[in-house]
Amino acid sequence: KTDRYGRVLAYVWLKDGRMLNEILVREGMAQVYTIPPNVKYQDVLLEAQRKAREEGKGFWKSGF
Repeated sequence: KTDRYGRVLAYVWLKDGRMLNEILVREGMAQVYTIPPNVKYQDVLLEAQRKAREEGKGFWKSGF
């Protein structure tokens, strides 16, 4: 599925079972932006983002 701008809305799963979306958010390399109907993992992603912010990872790093 795509949004109204033609962007692909997807969760990407790695062969080892981890979700790439969550990894990127957890490392501070992506920010949560959910677009209905793709909200299934919103809580997981928001928690990963909260932790990244608290730990100052990626672009949440002070002075970045």
